[in-house]
Amino acid sequence: MKVHQLILSFIQFFLAVIFFAFFRQLDQGMSIIIAFVYLGLSLFYFFLPKFNETSWSMLIFSLGVSLTVPLIYAFQFGTASNELEKLGVIILNIVSSVEIYLLMNFFYRRDFINSDLDGIEDLTQILKKTRTNQGDSILAMSRTKPVLLVFIRHFGCTFCRENVAEISSIEKQINQLGHSLVFVHMSDPSFGDEFFARYFDHPVVHIADPSRRIFKAFGLRRGNLRQVFGPMTWIRGLWAGLIKGHGLGEVEGDSLQLGGYFLIKDEQVVFKHYYQAASEKFSLKDLVVI
Repeated sequence: MKVHQLILSFIQFFLAVIFFAFFRQLDQGMSIIIAFVYLGLSLFYFFLPKFNETSWSMLIFSLGVSLTVPLIYAFQFGTASNELEKLGVIILNIVSSVEIYLLMNFFYRRDFINSDLDGIEDLTQILKKTRTNQGDSILAMSRTKPVLLVFIRHFGCTFCRENVAEISSIEKQINQLGHSLVFVHMSDPSFGDEFFARYFDHPVVHIADPSRRIFKAFGLRRGNLRQVFGPMTWIRGLWAGLIKGHGLGEVEGDSLQLGGYFLIKDEQVVFKHYYQAASEKFSLKDLVVI
């Protein structure tokens, strides 16, 4: 454990005790809530190094708890009976803001959710075993003409819907380049057929990969907080989901998984692009020169 994490843990515990004592006479119920929030944060900082990819939901929950603290303070400020009490609430807000900044900074920078990429299966072996919904082998298809393999995060993602709609609109250009289009997703094959039928007027070649074996073999990572929930994701989400009308749906698969696209020619990957954010868009420009 790093020293600063131990210090933050102690500070959170100390603040829990102080806040409980300070607000106990004003509002005992609220003081208990504040105390438990900070006790929880103290444990969060204390056990932080032990978290792994299976603890993402707990990390998001802890972040959400941290973000609710200013709201509690605002309530306390509104109910404060004198200037001294209001000053105390303001000080506590400042402390909370610093904590939230440190926590957000940690999540934005740290990548601790991709340990499952260690020890992945060999890409060639996986592609030999993998069959499309039409029973074809990707490696065999690549010997005939290049295969454009597009990985979809999940069908409920508004950005994935936007990308599939975009690819549908430029499918003729993809065909003119001589590429065979194949999608990879994490849902079952029947739902894949139903989903792609919304965007294409013909059967679409796709591969169901609910275990993410192919995703991992291609080195596609799970996104961190910035990549999946960052400010630009929210802005783009409003644009794609509401303005452009792609909407949102039920999560099918791993909601943190990032996508990408690859070109396979004669059993070799000749082009690869990894999405750096959930909101990233498919682009045909790079493929034109292949």
